[in-house]
Amino acid sequence: MLGVVVNGLRLRRRLRALPVLGSAAVGDAGDGLVVVHATGAEVDAATVAAAGAHLRAQGVEVVDLVPGDLATEELLDLLRLSDRGLLRSNPIAPAYGAGQAVVVAPALAARAGIAGGPADPVEVRRAFVRARHHAPRRADQALAPGLRAVPLAARERLAVWREQHGRPLPIHAAARLVPAAVAAALAAAGSPGGAAAVAAAAAVQPALVAGGTGARPADRGEPLAGPTRLAGAPVRLARALAGPWRPA
Repeated sequence: MLGVVVNGLRLRRRLRALPVLGSAAVGDAGDGLVVVHATGAEVDAATVAAAGAHLRAQGVEVVDLVPGDLATEELLDLLRLSDRGLLRSNPIAPAYGAGQAVVVAPALAARAGIAGGPADPVEVRRAFVRARHHAPRRADQALAPGLRAVPLAARERLAVWREQHGRPLPIHAAARLVPAAVAAALAAAGSPGGAAAVAAAAAVQPALVAGGTGARPADRGEPLAGPTRLAGAPVRLARALAGPWRPA
């Protein structure tokens, strides 16, 4: 239980380290920017202008946008991998994007060969990695409250995980089952109180991470969202591992 709470606090620090895009006059800073976005996502002019203002204020050339309503599981997955402090300070640290929208300065897009427009969830992430490769000290990540997330389909998860984790994927996949496995083991060992404590800690972790921040996961208000997420972890993992989808 303590491990779940401590990890939740670690993820919360990472989330709070993300700057929140403010407002900017439409057209002020958005002209000419290249936007790669998930198919179905609508990156409005106000969000693009705010991203452009952020590029200028921070002195960067690319910013990965994290939607304010990114689903709980996707938000936690991103925060487990992405550390803005390392992204800004260590030019060889891996770059992990939310896979929703990437805003690139025109000069960098030309150097990196990045074309704007809709793309699959793997290619959006690759666009951020490619841009950061060409501008290792001029990449950033920010929370975009006005951007609406396109949910990741179960059939797409395996391809996305392969892109993010590479060869260590089996370790990361197995780690997703740890809270549910510990709770089940405690229950089988005759410690229902311990099992309930682990389950409760895992259930409240999303609120611990996102509460009081600019993130408002779309599924946070669903009844029994926490317990259902914990109990359904094995099924979700099995569906993801059986996902047939591959990027073009």
